[in-house]
Amino acid sequence: MNKIYIYDLFISSILAAINIKYIKLPVYRILTGIIWGTFIFASLLINFDYILHFITFIIISIAGIAIYILLKVPVINDIFIIFWLLYGASVIVIVSLIISKKLMFINMYNEGEIGSKGNDGPIGTSGTLEYPDSLHEKCYLTLVQHIDDYLKKNKLYNNIDFVKDEPQFKNLYFKNILKRICYSKEFGYDIYNVPTNNCNTTTPIQNTKDSFDKYKDVLDSEERLSLLTKELLDEILYNNNSWVKLILKNNEHENNKLNEKLGFSKDTDIDNIYNTTKFVDNRFINENKYNSKLGHKFLGNYFYTERLFDDIDDCDEDTEECGDYKNPFTTIKQSEYYKWGMN
Repeated sequence: MNKIYIYDLFISSILAAINIKYIKLPVYRILTGIIWGTFIFASLLINFDYILHFITFIIISIAGIAIYILLKVPVINDIFIIFWLLYGASVIVIVSLIISKKLMFINMYNEGEIGSKGNDGPIGTSGTLEYPDSLHEKCYLTLVQHIDDYLKKNKLYNNIDFVKDEPQFKNLYFKNILKRICYSKEFGYDIYNVPTNNCNTTTPIQNTKDSFDKYKDVLDSEERLSLLTKELLDEILYNNNSWVKLILKNNEHENNKLNEKLGFSKDTDIDNIYNTTKFVDNRFINENKYNSKLGHKFLGNYFYTERLFDDIDDCDEDTEECGDYKNPFTTIKQSEYYKWGMN
């Protein structure tokens, strides 16, 4: 906002200089300079919220200008009363203009206060995905949609605020890995029933649906797609050691806080808690294990890469206590599915 105050000062100074330049009589030139100086300085005081100084300066200036007029400016007796009435009206107009400018500047940059959050409505039913013809693209979109749905449910279970109409799975680095897998030669071999050792290894196979069209009629590729996509979903999302859950798995400090919340000691093995009868089939409790602040940060950002987990500054904001956090991609890269499309 300081920039607009500088513009205000600059414009007022130019207008004052032009006004004073075209007044010939020294008495009126000085009077005009005093009035403009009062206007500019009073504007600066109120713009920077020196309200008490502004009021004091205005009162002193009104009296000082009146004294100068009485001493230096000849006023005809016939209009004496009318002159001072007009002087009072002019003072009111000038002070109102200064205050109006301040209010206008405030309204230019301020927004209304955000109201209290209302009750969350129920989640709508999932729509039907419209797929393009490519079986590879079907696989990719299915993986992305399932991960996004899971993240929304996970945030609901963990009381994390989010905009329900916006995608929660945004990370392009992770999405590119999924796309590489779904468009890989290995994926094509499985979908179109083409054994790897029957392919011409000297001629690179393009990772597109068209490359495998001649094998479409060998077996039901849609059925193979469904089975393979389920395998990928288990590996990437649904198994206890899936990629997404490795990324979202709590660090040591987060597990200690969860143990305290559930009434256990800090050194309790968090995985053993969920093997007890008390917590079996309790998905709400189980999802608390996968509530890593760093993991949500990674999946919810478009541009982070796995290096985020190597350059960890994952301390608790309240205690500055850091947990033992391992880069999940160290484990993810050992998966056979991760290697698809790399050769």
